[in-house]
Amino acid sequence: MLFRALFVSTLVFVAAAVECPACAPTDLDGVMLVANSGGTRGTPRFCGYGTRVNGAGDPTVLCFYGIDGSGFSNNPASCPATIPIEDVC
Repeated sequence: MLFRALFVSTLVFVAAAVECPACAPTDLDGVMLVANSGGTRGTPRFCGYGTRVNGAGDPTVLCFYGIDGSGFSNNPASCPATIPIEDVC
């Protein structure tokens, strides 16, 4: 019984410890998120904002973030300085 209680409490702790960076729905200029990648535990995040015609083409603004949600120094001025960290990926 003690083993089961320890196992369940360990699972709860591990599940609560998962944190992933999440792109903001818009950049600082209000441009919508159109593409993203990463966002898994321990993986940097790419967030792309801008208008894509018929689903083709590249985003007009590219924002890159570290695993802690902080932006890289080469981010354009319209990129949020940080992005939120979520409890689930």
